[in-house]
Amino acid sequence: MIQQATEFEPMTVKRPTQKLIGQGVQELERWGYSRDVLAFLGLGTLDAITFAALRDIGGPTGLNTLLDRHDLGARFSPRVLAALGKLPSRAGLAVALQKKGLSVARSLMRHKIRFLTEVDLPMSLRLLPAALQPSWLFARGDHRLLHRQSIAVVGTRHCTPHGEFLTKYVVGAVGVLDVPIVSGLAYGIDTIAHQWCLELGLPTISVLGSGLLALYPRENQELADRIATRGGLLVSEYFPTQPPTAGSFVWRNRLQAAFARAVVATEWKKSSGTAHTIRFARQFERLNVSVHLSGVRQKPDAGVAQVDLILPREHDRLMQTLSGSLRKPMLLGPPISD
Repeated sequence: MIQQATEFEPMTVKRPTQKLIGQGVQELERWGYSRDVLAFLGLGTLDAITFAALRDIGGPTGLNTLLDRHDLGARFSPRVLAALGKLPSRAGLAVALQKKGLSVARSLMRHKIRFLTEVDLPMSLRLLPAALQPSWLFARGDHRLLHRQSIAVVGTRHCTPHGEFLTKYVVGAVGVLDVPIVSGLAYGIDTIAHQWCLELGLPTISVLGSGLLALYPRENQELADRIATRGGLLVSEYFPTQPPTAGSFVWRNRLQAAFARAVVATEWKKSSGTAHTIRFARQFERLNVSVHLSGVRQKPDAGVAQVDLILPREHDRLMQTLSGSLRKPMLLGPPISD
């Protein structure tokens, strides 16, 4: 068994051979499953490993560095080291992890899920503060959408008919600008935004708060399939079978804000998950917009963003504001407090 810290005995680290992976190396790599990624996926299968630990090591690149330096004992908890010590290590720890990751990768490929490393990620993510940058993403659908400018449409899970109308209105307006629409596949506003994109033939990106194979809510599985097969994209930072948590949605919200050049909240409360997305948008210097319906009295707890518009009365201003955000360079402001 691997010991911790200074008592850690370096294990042989060998690279897998063609015989280990078998045929189809090029196909694996075409879907993003390099040898370093296979080892990372294998590490992710261990019960003792957490999402936070995977982020802490810096993804596949970080794991590869640790393996090369025989430095696992300095970065993993005794529980993780004990789990690693149970792996067959005759051919080297890296190979043992890659063998475990290979079966995961083949399963993900059958679901048409690719792995994106740091070099595959768009500049909108690579410009984030280091602590907020993702080191990887799982993607199903047209991953090229990540490199296009986009606008996010988000809001409450418990929407009213007014919120539904405003969401469809904004989606239609963004469609004129010919950019993808980002949302989160949650109940309410997110679902309406994605559905209306499909209805209008617009590309849409769904950023999940769970793994791609642990979709939440499950009722949106058919919607997710339609997004992925009709020119859209599903992305998640979480390992494919990881279920959602309250914290995972908040952490996901930073990606929604980062992907987009503007975030439009069509119905939301000052204290809500959407408020987190708006705060991230402010931190990342993304335009953030709230909209309200002409002639309808606002509720006292209704959220108000940087730009607050009444629709359809201020339609022209909406279009000018959103089109202006697409011309603005991406900048990052200082961190803000809650």
